[in-house]
Amino acid sequence: MADVTLTNKTFEICGQWSASLYYGSELSINIATLPAWISGSLDTVNKVVSLDFDPTGITAGTYTYDLTAFTITVNVYDSCFTSLPACCTNSVEVRWLNRFGGWQNMQFDYVRGFDVRAEGARTFKTNDVVRYQSMGTVYEGERLAIDVLNRSQYDYLIGIKYAIQAFIGSVPIKIDQASFPKYDQNTRIYEIAFTFVYGEEVHIQRQ
Repeated sequence: MADVTLTNKTFEICGQWSASLYYGSELSINIATLPAWISGSLDTVNKVVSLDFDPTGITAGTYTYDLTAFTITVNVYDSCFTSLPACCTNSVEVRWLNRFGGWQNMQFDYVRGFDVRAEGARTFKTNDVVRYQSMGTVYEGERLAIDVLNRSQYDYLIGIKYAIQAFIGSVPIKIDQASFPKYDQNTRIYEIAFTFVYGEEVHIQRQ
């Protein structure tokens, strides 16, 4: 089995939680240094370290423990729930390069929905249970919409569907062409809405 480069791990918990980390090499891992509220076990055959967290009675805060091969940081919170708005009212300007090589722009409204795309995820199997080794390349995205007042405006806006490049501010975005509306002579279009992902990769630690 190939060696795996381990990095330090961070856990966000507000109640009982379990995690399994694939280490995939002959590394020295010292789970004896863990406190009583974190129990650990090693599967030296499948190269997996399992951790169980029970922060009952533990003061909220940040705790760090050295397992020799890597360090774990545990952020303990008092509550698992926070208030989150269902939607948003702000808008954003999208700029895109049209099929003639010119730039177009328009102000779009944010709508409900948040998109996460993962490409090239890798998994491993232990005791007939499949786990993620890495999520591959991950992107975050949003959904935008704009009211359409007439056919001319629609024709102007639909060009973004075929844009080879688009930006929000200085950040490139990848537009989901399949998310655009389709219509024929019997369909009335009142808005154009589409999803996109930010072109910048979200870095996620491997197990």
